[in-house]
Formats: sequence, structure tokens, C-alpha cells
Amino acid sequence: MLSGFGRVRRSTNAADAIRSASTNIGVPAVNWTTLGVLGTLATNLANSAVQRATLTALADLASRDPAELRAFLDEHPALASQFSKYPPAPESVSEWWASVNDPAAQQALVSAAPVILGSLGGLPPLVRVAGASSRVENQSALRDILLAVKAG
Repeated sequence: MLSGFGRVRRSTNAADAIRSASTNIGVPAVNWTTLGVLGTLATNLANSAVQRATLTALADLASRDPAELRAFLDEHPALASQFSKYPPAPESVSEWWASVNDPAAQQALVSAAPVILGSLGGLPPLVRVAGASSRVENQSALRDILLAVKAG
């Protein structure tokens, strides 16, 4: 059975211990370095795909009119948690926000998706603060914040 594990030599390196135990129980030789590189590559590819998906979702949200955006987010409340769980890179978020060059669209996003915007790095600080508060009741104050961000 697994009695081979009892013959594992003392090692300060966990990888050596795994190799030794594997050899002792008859597991064919494996290039552990290659497996580690492949695992890292797969993880990086998966993370990249998730970040692209979140950026695509942000672009989709920005393309909706305010009423449609609110209705969509009301129908999909779990969406907000996905942005905080799998946030896109701040540099990508910054580029995305700059591409939303319509102040009305920015205002709609801050009003309808405050939890999402509050969780994203790469946004101007005032937008994140407005987003994180999630209780923006004064629309003229919100407009002033967005105009100040756009100007400065």
C-alpha cells in the first residue's frame, strides 16, 4: 500500500520529499519543475480570462442607459460580488473608466453600481468614495464630483 511513505528520507525541501515518496511507492518519474510551470501558466491564463470577462462586463454596464442599468443590476445582485472577488487590474479599470467619456454615463454607473465601482482599483478616488458610500442621495452633488474628477 502506502508503506513507501515510511521510507522517505529526511529532507529540508518538500519537493524532494514528494519525489522520494513517489519513487518509493512506484510512481513513475515526473518532471516536477515542468508540472509547476504548467500549473503556474494555467493559473495565469485563468486569471487573465477572468479579468478580460470582468472588463467586458464593465463595458456592457457602461453601454446601458440608466434605467436599463438599474434594472439589470437589480435582476443580477450577485454580479457586484463577482467584481470584488475577481477584480480586473487597476490599470485596466483606469483605461476603461477613461473610455467612458460621457459624464451622464459615468453618473449612471456611480448611481446604479456604487458597490461595483467602490470595489475597483484604478478609478479616481472621488469616484471610489462616491461608489463605496452606496447611498448617494444628492444627484447634483454626484454630478459635481464627476465633473471635478473629469476636470482634474
